[in-house]
Amino acid sequence: MFTTTLAAAVLATSAYLPGPAWTADYNTAAKQAVEQGKPIAVFIAGGSEGYAQVVANGTLPAEAARTLKDKYVCVFVDTTTEAGKATAAAFELKEGFVLSTVGGKHQAVRHAGAVAPAELSKELARCVEVTTVATTATNEAPAVVAPAPVVRSSHYTPSFSYGSCPSCRGSR
Repeated sequence: MFTTTLAAAVLATSAYLPGPAWTADYNTAAKQAVEQGKPIAVFIAGGSEGYAQVVANGTLPAEAARTLKDKYVCVFVDTTTEAGKATAAAFELKEGFVLSTVGGKHQAVRHAGAVAPAELSKELARCVEVTTVATTATNEAPAVVAPAPVVRSSHYTPSFSYGSCPSCRGSR
């Protein structure tokens, strides 16, 4: 009887534990996301609890923690490890977070650097049901592409007239 009561108490309180379960393996998380029909939340930062560094005040808000725990498959990429550096390079982020669509097929949100707690909670709530994405939402500046330089030739460029071309050896 005591064992049953203790087991029930442990199971009941585990549902109220504050934080999400983090995995370091993105491939495992991707498989879980498909099996569970959940999106993936990838947090990239350094240190054992670096995911909190992604939040501007250093603390994962309770609402965000609850949403992550209940609605997402969570990945933490520790950039102080070689494997973490490689995964961060694949995401092209040094610090930040990426939220995927349900099943992890597409990126829905990509945020470089720290995020305000309220914004994190808002983005997590918004992306829970997203299945398709036309454009990934990002806080990064778009890449600036310089226009092609104008090349001016110092040589005379001939124009062919009279309907003939010297290489065709045709004439009118």
